[in-house]
Amino acid sequence: IGAEISLSQPVEGIIVPGHEKPLLTVTNIAYDALSQNFTATVLASRDGKILNKTLVAGLATEMTDVPVLTAPIERGAIIGNADVSTVRMPKKSLRLGIVDHLNDIVGMAAKRNLRANETLDKASLMSPVLVRRNQIVTVTYKNGPITLSTKARAMANAARGETVQLENPTSKKIIEAVVTGPQQTTVQMDTTIVING
Repeated sequence: IGAEISLSQPVEGIIVPGHEKPLLTVTNIAYDALSQNFTATVLASRDGKILNKTLVAGLATEMTDVPVLTAPIERGAIIGNADVSTVRMPKKSLRLGIVDHLNDIVGMAAKRNLRANETLDKASLMSPVLVRRNQIVTVTYKNGPITLSTKARAMANAARGETVQLENPTSKKIIEAVVTGPQQTTVQMDTTIVING
């Protein structure tokens, strides 16, 4: 695990005879995950002969990289790659619901005004609105390999993957389509084969 180590008592130095650098080996590691305390033995050896044994103890704080915003983000704004960086924090200190992966932030929109250099919780993010009420959007009808596109007016705001009602500007007929991109919607039609005779 990635951890920051702090010793309970500083080790002033490991003194061994001779001029050649010794081989240092850490053995007998004991770690308590709850308290994060550890003990270990550091062996200094040369040519297979142990020259010094030093007992060390301290705290091993498990760390993790957490995404934060590099600048303030206004409510409704979409978060891009340049808006996010990571900071290293103690894993134990993270609140429940904190977003801990960059991929869970980039491309999302802010539900409220967000400050820089603070961790983000899932409740502060939402899927971005890609279709807005009264906006003219492209509707693509798909039936197997056949596609047909037209324009319609959105009756409500909607994010990617949501179903939105659209009004045909000519016939005023209301249809439902799934948002697939900015100002883009799709109607997946059932494939029906009609055989006469």
